[in-house]
Amino acid sequence: MRFKTISLPRLNKRKLFEEVVEGIQEMVISGKIHPQDQLPSESILGSQLGVSRTVVREAVKVLEQRGILQIEPGRGTFIAKPSISTVIEPFTLILKLERIPFKDLLVVRKLLEIEIVGLAAVNRTDGHLEQLRNALSLMESNIVNPDLFIDADTSYHATLGMATGNALYAVLIQPIVVLMKESRKGIAYTMGAFLQALEFHRKILVALETRDSMAARTLMREHLDLVGYHVTQQTTTE
Repeated sequence: MRFKTISLPRLNKRKLFEEVVEGIQEMVISGKIHPQDQLPSESILGSQLGVSRTVVREAVKVLEQRGILQIEPGRGTFIAKPSISTVIEPFTLILKLERIPFKDLLVVRKLLEIEIVGLAAVNRTDGHLEQLRNALSLMESNIVNPDLFIDADTSYHATLGMATGNALYAVLIQPIVVLMKESRKGIAYTMGAFLQALEFHRKILVALETRDSMAARTLMREHLDLVGYHVTQQTTTE
């Protein structure tokens, strides 16, 4: 395989590895190098850039953590394919560290997800409907298992984000849904609460199948209001 030649402006010796990181990152963004392109070995890349192998190694480590490079043992280092997870995971970690209260997460989730489900009703594909049906089936089969039920519920809502046709919605909603999932786990839900949630998910799916955007928005608002009510009831009685 032919290696890509990496050429950067003159580097600042005080922060060599950071300059290499930013330079390679900019080459990816500008399209000078592409996903699945293979980088030269550490020694060749260091020679091309006029830096040591140690500097290259540090830069590659940072770029791998950012999801820009992918190291394949025995094969080499490649430009990684774009992945939403490279954005979602750091964002989720920040929100966890900030310890955002459930009520605040719910407010933001309503702002986003009511619009998300409305757009999903218009832009969804048959593939999205199939994913939603699969998630709904898992919810039904795990009605007595809260953790698995909530996992399936999370998958359902993540699919709604993708069904909008706008990948940014999926990036924005996923960390909030994940944090709300973790907040909800361990809470002693009643069977009635799960059955109510299940019924809302069925109705939302029907609204998407018929492309009824207004009904989908109304159902999502009522569903999230109910989620907030059940969590508030449980936390205030503990």
